[in-house]
Amino acid sequence: MCGNFDLNDPASVDGSGFNGVGMQATNAESINDVDLLGGGFVTEGVKVDKFEVDFDGVTYCGYIAFKESYAKSGNSYKAPLVLIYPNYAGLKQWDVEVAVFIAKLGYVGLAVDLFASTAAYPFEEHVRNPPRNASTEEKLKHLNGAFGQYNSVLKRPKSWRKLMSLYLSKAREHCVVHPTYAAGIGYCFGGQCVLEMLRNGDDLQGIVSFHGVLQSTPIKEPIDFTTGTKFGHEPLPESERAVNRYNKECRVLICNGELDEEVPQDSIQEFKKEMLDNGIQDWQFHNYGETHHGFALGPKVWSNHYSKVSDRRSTLSMINFFAELWGDFFPPQVHSTPVNANGTFLTPSKL
Repeated sequence: MCGNFDLNDPASVDGSGFNGVGMQATNAESINDVDLLGGGFVTEGVKVDKFEVDFDGVTYCGYIAFKESYAKSGNSYKAPLVLIYPNYAGLKQWDVEVAVFIAKLGYVGLAVDLFASTAAYPFEEHVRNPPRNASTEEKLKHLNGAFGQYNSVLKRPKSWRKLMSLYLSKAREHCVVHPTYAAGIGYCFGGQCVLEMLRNGDDLQGIVSFHGVLQSTPIKEPIDFTTGTKFGHEPLPESERAVNRYNKECRVLICNGELDEEVPQDSIQEFKKEMLDNGIQDWQFHNYGETHHGFALGPKVWSNHYSKVSDRRSTLSMINFFAELWGDFFPPQVHSTPVNANGTFLTPSKL
C-alpha cells in the first residue's frame, strides 16, 4: 500500500519510482519548510490551529486551516468544510500542507488524525514520515507502527465511523465553518475513510478519493514486512461490521491510477455494483493511464509513486468538483494559489 518497500534500499522510500522529471518547484512563498505541526500561527494569509477531539478516552489531534480574514470577519463569514484524511501513515506535515492549500481555495481544511499516539507509533514526524536515510530499524518501526494502527482501525469500523462523525460535528461548531456545506477527501487509507463516511450516511455533499482503496477489509495478521506489502485480507464477522446507511445525495469522485495494484479490476467492479445497488447515482471514476498507487503524494512523502501529470489532473478534478458542489455560493478561489500542496502548477502554461 502506497508503494512497495525494500527495507535495504534507501531509494525505495524516496518516491518509489519518482524520477523527478518535469517536477516544478514551489514558489518562493512555499510553506514546505515551515513546521506546521506546531499550529497556532499564520502562513501566507492562512491561519493554522490544532483541532483536538476527545473520543473513547483518547485525545486525537487534527489541524484546521482557514484564511485569516475569515477569523477577522466577526464570525460573519463561514466557509465550506473539507475534511482531509491521510494515507496509511496517519497525519503528518504534508497533510497539514494540503489543508493550507484547501484554505487558499477559500474553504476550511481540516487534516484529520485517526491514530492515537503510542510508544510504538508516536505522533512524531520522523516516525510517521521517515527521512530518506532512515535505517532498517527505523523503517520497520514506521511500518509496524503505521500498519498496526491502520489495521486496528479497519477491525473496528463502528468506532472508526463514530470518530469521523465526531470530527465532522465538532468542526461544524468552529466559528468560520459553514453549518451545512462539507466534503471529505482522502489519500490511500483516506479514500477508505471518505467511502466509510458515505456508507455511514454522514451529512456531506461530496467525497473525493485519491488512489484510495475501495473496500475496507482488514489485513490478515500477523503482518510480515520481510516478504513485501502484498497482504491477505480477512473479512470481519457479521456482528462486528457497521450498519450501512448510505447518503444517497452525496456525490462521489474517485481518482484512480490504472496501474494501482491496490485497486484491481474486481475491486472496481465491486465498487460500481455497490453504488448501483445502494442508489448512489452521482459518482465519477477517473482512471489515469500509466499511473501507480500513491500518485498524488508528493516526493517529500515516504513511500509514494508521484506523477506530476496525474496529480495536476486529479487536483483540477477536485477543484471542479467543489465548484459543482458549492460554486453558486462559494466558488473555489483558484487565483489564490498557482500550485497545490506538492508544488505542482495548476495552469496549463506551466506544464
